[in-house]
Amino acid sequence: MLDVSKIWARSLDLDFIDVWWEIEDTVEDRLLFSFYLERSESPAGPWDTLGGPFKDKWHFRDQSVNQRHRHRKYFYRLKIVEDSSGDECWSDPTAKVPEPDLIAREMSMRLSLVFREYNARWVIALPVRTFGTRCPDCWDDVRQRKIKDRCHTCFGTSYAGGYMSPVPALIQIDPSPATQQVGSSGDTQTTDTSARSLPFPPMKPSDLLIEAENKRWKMTVAGTTRKLRAVVHYELQLHEVPPGDIVFKVPVVGIDMKNFQASPGREFTNPYGVEVVKQREPGIENILAAYGYPYVR
Repeated sequence: MLDVSKIWARSLDLDFIDVWWEIEDTVEDRLLFSFYLERSESPAGPWDTLGGPFKDKWHFRDQSVNQRHRHRKYFYRLKIVEDSSGDECWSDPTAKVPEPDLIAREMSMRLSLVFREYNARWVIALPVRTFGTRCPDCWDDVRQRKIKDRCHTCFGTSYAGGYMSPVPALIQIDPSPATQQVGSSGDTQTTDTSARSLPFPPMKPSDLLIEAENKRWKMTVAGTTRKLRAVVHYELQLHEVPPGDIVFKVPVVGIDMKNFQASPGREFTNPYGVEVVKQREPGIENILAAYGYPYVR
């Protein structure tokens, strides 16, 4: 099979996005393979086929995009199919976002270590749909608005399906105070809190976060810390969805909940000396030497 070495998206126009791709050097005949370009609103899919099959083509202009939504991101990936056997493989997804430099990558890597070993737990993120097929049950195409609140087809988003495929995410959710508001129609309990997450998966307002205990949060603010415009981590504001809300009917498919561990056992142990580190990570000696550590020979 062919391997995709690079795929990237660029555009200076609101009416289209250009996507290019390259393959690794190979002795196989590239004309014996077909290329298909796929697009999604989430890096986990589901994916729609934009074009193909392509033969010896390395660029595609996507003119069916609507880039006027401030928080929407389009993700692209390339599917390669061997014509004779039908075997398939896919590239990693890409999007029109700033690429992090080495310092930004190091910052995210260190934050990921802190999250995995100390502060964060795994939750299920469901990106909300912002384009596609309008809900056939509650969308009024004449008045351009929803006509029903508790819709089991779109779950209040006005788009069929409501949410994209679930993506596991490491989130550090802050403790939240329990509050109660007294009103003429009865008391209501509300919970809001803050959280932070890694650059992946990307976050946007109205995305849904589900904890292992089925506590569901809707994202209201997705702020970022950036290095040269590349996202290093997200600062989030969350609103807890009250029980009985229609989003509790959103199905979570593709996640093995039986074996899902929100807070798995930690594997990190603090090293007690350079020799311990060198035994555990043999390649670290060259790295330490490159930084001029005097105790590395």
